[in-house]
Amino acid sequence: MSKCMGLTALPPTIGHWTKLEDFVLAKCKNIQQLPDELGDCTALSLLDLRNCKKLESLPITLGNLERLRTLDLSTCKSLASLPACLGNLRRLESLNISGCIKLSDYPESIQHLKGITVGWDAVFSSSSSSSKKNQSGDAEETTTSAATASSDTA
Repeated sequence: MSKCMGLTALPPTIGHWTKLEDFVLAKCKNIQQLPDELGDCTALSLLDLRNCKKLESLPITLGNLERLRTLDLSTCKSLASLPACLGNLRRLESLNISGCIKLSDYPESIQHLKGITVGWDAVFSSSSSSSKKNQSGDAEETTTSAATASSDTA
């Protein structure tokens, strides 16, 4: 479904697609929100929302997607926050939030996830560092108590 410029919303019936594993909505630039029923698509392992420039928020039901391994939110320029429920995604390996210019931080709940790589203008391990944007919009990396090699190479 990528490049669906005329698509502004998904129907709630999306929740009926319980066996859907990969869902690519990349470059659907006019989608502003996702229905709560997306959390019923429990087989999802990939959710690609990159370049959904008008996407403002994510439903808290994303925390139900226990099989989700990859969440690409890159260049979702209107996305202002990430829901804390992302910390429920134990299998999440990759979270790309680069180019999300309205995001100023990410929820602490994802810091305990093991082996996750968070892309935000710089790539670092969320279990060892946190990141905030400075006034110029560039990523700043601040490490917390346990620095690891993956944060040192960013």
